[in-house]
Amino acid sequence: FTREHVIPEAFGTFKDNYTLLSEVCGECNQYFGDNLEIVLARGSIEALTRIEKGISPVENVENLLRGRIDLSLSTSGEDKGIVLRFVERAGVVGVEPEPQVRFASKAGAGFFYIPLNKLKDPSYKISSDADISDSAILANSDEMFDVIREALADRGIDFIHTYDEGLGDRSDGDAWVVGKVMVDTIILRGIAKICFNYLVYIHGPEFALNESFDVVRNFVRLERSFRPDVVSIIDKNVLLHDTRLFRQTNGHLITIDWLPTGRHIIGQVSLFNLVIYQVLLSSNCTMVWRDVRSGHHFNIVTRSIEVLGSYRSRI
Repeated sequence: FTREHVIPEAFGTFKDNYTLLSEVCGECNQYFGDNLEIVLARGSIEALTRIEKGISPVENVENLLRGRIDLSLSTSGEDKGIVLRFVERAGVVGVEPEPQVRFASKAGAGFFYIPLNKLKDPSYKISSDADISDSAILANSDEMFDVIREALADRGIDFIHTYDEGLGDRSDGDAWVVGKVMVDTIILRGIAKICFNYLVYIHGPEFALNESFDVVRNFVRLERSFRPDVVSIIDKNVLLHDTRLFRQTNGHLITIDWLPTGRHIIGQVSLFNLVIYQVLLSSNCTMVWRDVRSGHHFNIVTRSIEVLGSYRSRI
């Protein structure tokens, strides 16, 4: 067995950290690190936030997983849709265009910009509306120009233009940027793991090994028994008096509760108090009810772990 932190260390270290010492085997720990935590730490909105909050060095912005965090230029004219990537410049996060190819729309609906990584991905399908006879390569060097042309040739596209847009003149100044972040099963499993580990730490392995938690446990480890309601993003604040525009903390929040009138055991996880995830730990708990209500704040400023107060309101 190996050490497993309730909050992955990629999102901060804390005094007297909540750590499972003998509940997670080495094989599972390695699997979680290689398949769930790396994506959560490098391919999510929380990955961006950990750089913003100083948990991770600014230079790590260039290690964010492309394809999971997509950026494009939001402007008028031909430049609209140019694919961008994060870069570090003098200790500050910036963006610059990716090496890419541009195809005009046959229907006259603007342009398609396809970055090199997608051109090289055999599973990526170029839109049938893309006019491959009306194209341009955007590259910042002759070498990269040739790499893109070879990637096009591998797809059977003979790039005959010699028009190199160049990227240097687009790398400075301010512009509106559109970002898309993937939230898929990998992210949801990573969040469910945090919540389940918290349950184990607070209430012990004997409680957490009950068959009532088989669905969420199998989802985390084996991606089995997934139901759409196991992990969901909710429009609800964890902390009383928080609003969409006002947050009392940028720290991590975890709660669990079991209402005495039902069989649902529900957790909430919010890294940086940003996105609120609800985790259905059990939809039909067969054990005799007990008060499992618990909540903690992982303070990223003081690196302390603080107990949350709670109350139940009548609707």
